[in-house]
Amino acid sequence: MSAFELLSTDGYALQAQFKLNGKEYGAMDDFSGFDPAHVDQQSPEFDILCLTDQSWEDMFSGNPDKKKELVKTGDWSYDGYGQITSVSPVVADFGDFTFEIGDITSDERCVGEFIHIVIDRLDLTFRSR
Repeated sequence: MSAFELLSTDGYALQAQFKLNGKEYGAMDDFSGFDPAHVDQQSPEFDILCLTDQSWEDMFSGNPDKKKELVKTGDWSYDGYGQITSVSPVVADFGDFTFEIGDITSDERCVGEFIHIVIDRLDLTFRSR
């Protein structure tokens, strides 16, 4: 994991701010409800929730500049620009983050393709000790 710093949290299931590789991000706090003695705050884990329907065309034509980044659209929502690195499961590299993005394809020809996805929520938690 790259350089991570927790900046603040408003509490469990609320807004948390953090830095990763010098960039600030917001996410849903999915860790404050646990005993701090049982979480390793140096081992962040991230997950995404994507509920917005996107067409295949929008997903695969939405990143013509071949970017790998998350662009903030709300407190914990983002436009995700990345590159597919594997299928079964489908995994994409978004620069500072790598996520499984669902069963959008099993076609190996999609590996290496650049995509755009709508991330409705970025979740932050920590590994258990």
